Order: sequence, then C-alpha cells, then structure tokens
Amino acid sequence: MHACPCGFFSDPTRECRCTGAIIQRYLSRISGPLLDRIDLHVEVPAVPYKELRGKDQAAGSAEMRQRVEAARAIQQQRGFYNARIPSPQFRRLCALDEAGERTLEMAFAAWA
Repeated sequence: MHACPCGFFSDPTRECRCTGAIIQRYLSRISGPLLDRIDLHVEVPAVPYKELRGKDQAAGSAEMRQRVEAARAIQQQRGFYNARIPSPQFRRLCALDEAGERTLEMAFAAWA
C-alpha cells in the first residue's frame, strides 16, 4: 500500500503533491483494527526502470538450487535447520554486525 494516493510520498525522485487532508482520508480507508494486526510495516523504495529491465544475468534455477542444497547441508551437519535453532545458540549463530545492530535499533525506535 502506498502512503498517499499519488504514490510519491517519500520518493526521492518525484514530488508528492498530496495535502495532509488527502493523505489522511486515503489512509483512513484501512480500518484501525486491520492495521493493528500488521506487525511489520516496511517502506520499499521504487526500483529504477533501468535496474529493473537491466541485462544483468541473475542466478538461474539450477544455481539457486545448488545454493539452497549447500545451505541445507550446512544446517544438517550442524544438527538442526535454521527454523529450529535452540534458544541458547541463537545469539551465537545469528550474531549481528554493527550495521545490523543499528538497523535493529532504528526499527525498534520507530516501532515504539
């Protein structure tokens, strides 16, 4: 869902011309109880056309399958899959770098 009817709110390349009243009316179309059930709101910037239609070779299905199989082999060798990481080992196995810590902190600050 866009943040406003024109879809350019917070777009760095185009100017949103919606007024506060228009945005409020647009957002009021979604009920509060429904929004309360959504735990994560993510703003996704527009992808530039040239990047979207670029000729860069993306990984094919066979390569992706190899990556998935390699990841599963690592998880199986470890004794459990990522979905079943025991709580005591979670922080060690999923350690965040400094940038990850800042991102998590900003997410919680925005949520609070």
